[in-house]
Amino acid sequence: MIDALHKQFFYIFDNSTYPGVPKVNIHPIDSDSDFFVGKIQVTPIRAYHGQLPILGFRIGKFAYITDAKVVPEPELEKLKGIDTLVVNALQYDVHPMHFTLDEAVAFAKTVGANRTYFTHIGHRISYATAMAELPKNMELAYDGLRLTICNQK
Repeated sequence: MIDALHKQFFYIFDNSTYPGVPKVNIHPIDSDSDFFVGKIQVTPIRAYHGQLPILGFRIGKFAYITDAKVVPEPELEKLKGIDTLVVNALQYDVHPMHFTLDEAVAFAKTVGANRTYFTHIGHRISYATAMAELPKNMELAYDGLRLTICNQK
């Protein structure tokens, strides 16, 4: 994966002094091990975007999994006891790489978070219609939404 970054975005790794070129520091993580960002413990959650392996993350009682279609059964253990889940719900129609709204609702019910926010929402989902039909502890995220999370297990 790091080699792909170097190949695709070679110009950000060549120590260029050209103005506007981003500076990137790569910090590889092991998808099987927690890591820390400062003092904040982060747990990787393996998922799949179609066939492509991706990671979601758990921080304390908060989990963020977007751009996913499948979260393997063993990874669900890492989601036990979360209060807030953010997960993608692209559209109503089946998609090969993203949860549909119905799939995301079913996933959220399996996880059992106290509150779920759906993100990565396509333009075919009506905010008013979806909000009227979603379970009470689930809602569509929106631009400007702010969530406060803390690093407690």
